[in-house]
Amino acid sequence: MMLFKFLQKTGYFSRRSAIRAIKYGLIKVNGKIIREPWFDINEEDKITFKGFEIKMNMPVDYIIYYKPSNKVYFPKEIKHLIPLENLPKSDEGLIILTNDSEIHRAYY
Repeated sequence: MMLFKFLQKTGYFSRRSAIRAIKYGLIKVNGKIIREPWFDINEEDKITFKGFEIKMNMPVDYIIYYKPSNKVYFPKEIKHLIPLENLPKSDEGLIILTNDSEIHRAYY
């Protein structure tokens, strides 16, 4: 299977964002940076994105996170989750984070 197709099927990436992440060197296969979207992978390969391992059929997580005002970062433990909506730096409130790409796409 081609690397960009694998990333797309996991639900974390659209086709374009998968190709962009690969070309920017953000994807590693077995510890090596791969910059070729059409790189052929197999089931035994370990694929990582910014240090987080990506697998097919990963469990879906939902987290509600309280963002204090004047903060723009998330704790390291939830960096692999995508916020459904961002709050401005000056605002505080609850943010829903998930790795469920279907919910994320439906929201937008």
